[in-house]
Amino acid sequence: MRCLIVGTGSVGTVLAAYLVKAGHDVACYVRPSRRAEYESAASLSVQSTGRTPSLDLPRPAITDQLNLQDVDVLFLCVKHPALPGLLEQLPATLPQGLALVPCLNGVGLKPKLRKRFPGTEIAQLTIMFNARVEQPLSAILTTKPEVQFNTNNRDLLEMFDGSGIVMGQVDDAAEWGKLLINLNNAVCGASYTTFKDLLTNKVLTGVFVKIMDEAIAVYEAANVRYTLPVPVPYKLYRWILLNGGPIAWWIARFKNGLTDQAYPSMAADITAGRKTEIEHLNGVIQELGRVKRIPTPANDRLISLIHQLEAGERKTLSPEELSRTIT
Repeated sequence: MRCLIVGTGSVGTVLAAYLVKAGHDVACYVRPSRRAEYESAASLSVQSTGRTPSLDLPRPAITDQLNLQDVDVLFLCVKHPALPGLLEQLPATLPQGLALVPCLNGVGLKPKLRKRFPGTEIAQLTIMFNARVEQPLSAILTTKPEVQFNTNNRDLLEMFDGSGIVMGQVDDAAEWGKLLINLNNAVCGASYTTFKDLLTNKVLTGVFVKIMDEAIAVYEAANVRYTLPVPVPYKLYRWILLNGGPIAWWIARFKNGLTDQAYPSMAADITAGRKTEIEHLNGVIQELGRVKRIPTPANDRLISLIHQLEAGERKTLSPEELSRTIT
């Protein structure tokens, strides 16, 4: 397949590498001002800090034109703040047979894209790995590589075969379950802490549970069906977080291959002064709570805090400061 990747951050770089490894014809779209920088990269590399083999592959084609002719699969690997501008650059009607694969966090994007591009196949790809970019076309993977496709298209489900990435098939319930776990992004972002910190520090774990409890109340009021990406029901997962000591960390390390160096992307965004995806994570809980008249004070405070951090109005908080602010 011919694949075009738009967005060459950590997600786009890792996906590009595994698609090249799987034998596909891959091109990466970059802004014209950065084309020379990317074309000077010696190779496409993904270094692993865990047991996953590292990859060092030929550099894919680099383009600064969104030419979709002959493209089979278009991967949208940008973050939500950049998505509106990207969609404006795409033609109103996408080429027949092209599959559009959004790789963004959150829920509810597929209906919007279907409305924008009627007749185009929209296949959500949920990113289960964590990585960071060191330089153009070079990423460091801090978990095992895993993705989940919400599609029945066999060609898409098999497109990573032989690459070494773990592929799963999921439904909408899994996307809502992933959103629940992704609420940890803001907790770590506000305190600039790792996933290990979150799962082993009792103060941070308490904040995370408070945030999730509000989300579960909203889910129940809205009859949202969800499936957690961990192999236990929510009540047991909650108990493990609060009473299981390091068990939650052991589960994450075993199931997802998380390493001690894994930070959520929101922590990196705040440090770099970039706009975060808070509105598409905790903001979804806040908005749904308003619709169903379910109060979400902890999520409301956390969203406000992240906006202050985005604006440079305050610095990241210690776990204890965060707990006092949120709860």
